[in-house]
Amino acid sequence: MVFCDIISDMFDKFIYTMLDKIIEWCERYKQYRIKRSLPKETWDLKTKQEGLKKWVKQRENSYK
Repeated sequence: MVFCDIISDMFDKFIYTMLDKIIEWCERYKQYRIKRSLPKETWDLKTKQEGLKKWVKQRENSYK
């Protein structure tokens, strides 16, 4: 009886761990899809800085 309980607990733990991993992967993929659907300037720091510099330069030129 005790052996069956231990095996059952191990199996449950394994199943819960695998389900947690699957959910984690799905959440990461969901965030990846959202991130990739947005313009690159919203999530890439280097591109964001370059875009900001370009925008500032255009604004300066519009005042001249």
